Amino acid sequence: MNKKIIVDIQNKTSVSIDSCEKEPIHIPGSIQPHGYLLAVTTDTHIITHCSANVEKFLHQPLEQVLGSSLETLFSSQYHSITAFLENEQARTNGTLLVEHHNGFGYCHLSVVKSNNLYILEFDQCADLAEDLSAARAGINELLMLVQKPQSIQALCQAMAVYVQNKLEFDRVMIYRFHPDYSGEVIGEAVKEGMEPYLGLRYPAGDIPPQARELYLRNKIRIISNVNYQPVPLFTYVDGDKSPEQLDLSDSFLRSVSPIHIQYLKNMGVTASFSLSIIKDNKLWGLIACHHNTPKHLSPSQRQAALLYGLVLSSQLDVYERAESLQLVAKVDEALDVLLKKLQREGLDVNRIIIDPSLEHISGATGVIALIKGRIYRSGDTPSEEDTLDLLNFLHDHASSGTVVTQKLIDIYPEAEAYADVASGVIYHRLTNSTDDAIAWIKPGLDHVITWAGNPEKPMERDSETHQLQPRTSFAAWKQTVKSESTAWHNHQINATYLFASALQKYLHLAYLKKEEEKQRLLANELKKSNEELDNINWINAHDLKEPLRKIRVFISRMLQSEELPEKIEGDLQKVNKSAMRMQVLLEDIMNYARVAAREQLHNQEANLNEVIREALDNFSEEMESRSAKITVDSMPLVYGNAFQLRQLFTNLIGNALKFTPPDKTPEITVSHAQNPTDEVTEADLTQYFVVNVTDNGVGFEDQYKERIFRLFQRLDNNVHGTGIGLAICRKIMENHQGKIDVSSLPGVGTTFRLYFPIEFIKPATLTN
Repeated sequence: MNKKIIVDIQNKTSVSIDSCEKEPIHIPGSIQPHGYLLAVTTDTHIITHCSANVEKFLHQPLEQVLGSSLETLFSSQYHSITAFLENEQARTNGTLLVEHHNGFGYCHLSVVKSNNLYILEFDQCADLAEDLSAARAGINELLMLVQKPQSIQALCQAMAVYVQNKLEFDRVMIYRFHPDYSGEVIGEAVKEGMEPYLGLRYPAGDIPPQARELYLRNKIRIISNVNYQPVPLFTYVDGDKSPEQLDLSDSFLRSVSPIHIQYLKNMGVTASFSLSIIKDNKLWGLIACHHNTPKHLSPSQRQAALLYGLVLSSQLDVYERAESLQLVAKVDEALDVLLKKLQREGLDVNRIIIDPSLEHISGATGVIALIKGRIYRSGDTPSEEDTLDLLNFLHDHASSGTVVTQKLIDIYPEAEAYADVASGVIYHRLTNSTDDAIAWIKPGLDHVITWAGNPEKPMERDSETHQLQPRTSFAAWKQTVKSESTAWHNHQINATYLFASALQKYLHLAYLKKEEEKQRLLANELKKSNEELDNINWINAHDLKEPLRKIRVFISRMLQSEELPEKIEGDLQKVNKSAMRMQVLLEDIMNYARVAAREQLHNQEANLNEVIREALDNFSEEMESRSAKITVDSMPLVYGNAFQLRQLFTNLIGNALKFTPPDKTPEITVSHAQNPTDEVTEADLTQYFVVNVTDNGVGFEDQYKERIFRLFQRLDNNVHGTGIGLAICRKIMENHQGKIDVSSLPGVGTTFRLYFPIEFIKPATLTN
């Protein structure tokens, strides 16, 4: 059995870290000495961790405390303590007064939960008679006070004075975070004779990211004396196992980073108290209190301070909303004017760009746009060439279609040449397929920031210990910022987005109208062309067929003569056959032209059984002479053109007979597909009524299955035909919103499949 070993878990990594951001400040492994700490399991209340100073408060050695139960240590108060532990609301909102029966007096017990442990923090009670209501007595006064200021700056100044009066710190600052997490003192109450910090900026590194996270999670942090000696935490482990660190993120006794302690010492601060100002679930700023001598706040004072923070947070929201509402009203009015103008006057880009309301919606001093390859400018803008280069850059840079910046030169250094005109930019792409875009711009303003020390050297490394050290100088250090505009407000950004969306819509509508007009003109031209083609077809039918008929009549008369030489008779027979082929070709061309013009077919009915029978009748003599075997399934009524459908089946049956060798009995089957096959899928059968026309002719290779449907394409020049028949078949199926395909095997036969849309089949006529 492994022996339990008691180990110190104090974190010493701050000695070796190379940046503040890496310091694990939530697990220091130590606490401040103005109280003591116990960690117990949530189920059995066995003590797993304790601070080294427990013997001072409990008069029991650390070895006895670790591993014992809470009931053993606080037998008479165990039930009240466990009730407090299990009441989440009570332990979140307050403390429990716990008496120590060793002459030590009372402690305020605060409890936080960390994973499967309760962390109990005992804060020494300096004055048992302290009354929470006394600490809160000034709340009504505060509520009256925060309603008087006319600006956020004035509100924060009034709050700093009030907190100093109530908590009696030498310095109270209201510290606001900027978007880059640098901070600025915007309100301050300071003891006479001390150097003021009002208006000073502090670099983001002074409060690193993990510290800001803790401020968001734990609103209060107190350091009663920067000269304290951290009290290490102990736990026990079995054998050579690593000890379990204790997460003190929510603890008020948590020991503070040695780097921050040195930072405060460099400022001449002995005690500090910080209270988070949280707005919209984000860390807006801090109420930071400094004192030149040791100072401790009681639990009731800390509770009162939390109320101060809540009041300030709520009032900040009221003031910011009031300021925002004024801006919103102005922006909305300008946006309403623009949108109404778009609706009333249509799209005139030049008039819209020069409209003053376009600048008003964003507080811009200029507007630039690129639409259909043309540059538009209004107000103070760069040259046309610079404008085009800028818009092209923003188009490539805007992965989301939008760019918003106060300092254009940070992303586009070339803009420094005209930073006095365009440093702040709101850019919106209007389409994804073109360079069309619109942008609002305003000039950069040179301004001076006064930092509390050099912001470029927030940390130094000790030459002997090589540990990180905070800067030692907080003397005012001025920095001139150039080519940076005033900030864009969220509502201004939203207004520009709404306008850009509306402009995009109107540009699209204008494009559609233009395309509609183009299509209308094209349709008229096409109609005229079709009418002309119809005239040409009529001329062909009349002017070409009539001479052919006369040629055939004259040749027929000449062939009746008994005195013709044999060679001339043969030549005349060839001429007659050529004239016959020409006549058939003209007939096929006329038929193709007739079916090429789509008709409205949904109001016509055709009985496929009659259509197929009439098509077969055209070949009755040939089928009888060749003893052809014909099989036809019962077919439904369809919505379609009976003439075209008859021509469809006539062509397919004629092909089947034509391409069956003379020495072979033709076998033709007309059926409808009922089950899926390799060629006809289940999905096909749900969308189409499929008719198969199958023969046992010569067939063809699979590579020709598309070619045969093209005009004037013939696979066998030894078989008479024009190469138009199957093109007519495809056109007829397209007219009926269907399709045709084919499969074939040389020497076996061919199957043509006709796909009629289900909606073209008359209900209740689909029978086997």
